Amino acid sequence: MHRSPFVIPILLGIGVYFLSALWIIFLAFRKNLLFGLACFFFPIAQLLYVALNWKEGRWPFFLQVASYLLIVGTILLVMHSMPHPEPARGVF
Repeated sequence: MHRSPFVIPILLGIGVYFLSALWIIFLAFRKNLLFGLACFFFPIAQLLYVALNWKEGRWPFFLQVASYLLIVGTILLVMHSMPHPEPARGVF
């Protein structure tokens, strides 16, 4: 079975993203139960937590940004490496 070499960086990026999200959720629960629940159920609340608690939340935030860049960069590389079809020629 042929596997694309691009699968590994995408899976790595997804794994790093989830670990860093869990890290932020753990930090939020340590700060406040309601903040932890908000970060768990509403991922946008993680940005608010990081903005309000920059010293504790900066490293997991940077890991999330790095994972986004890895995933998006890999997808762009896959799209660029795909063969481009020849333009259709008119019959007329």
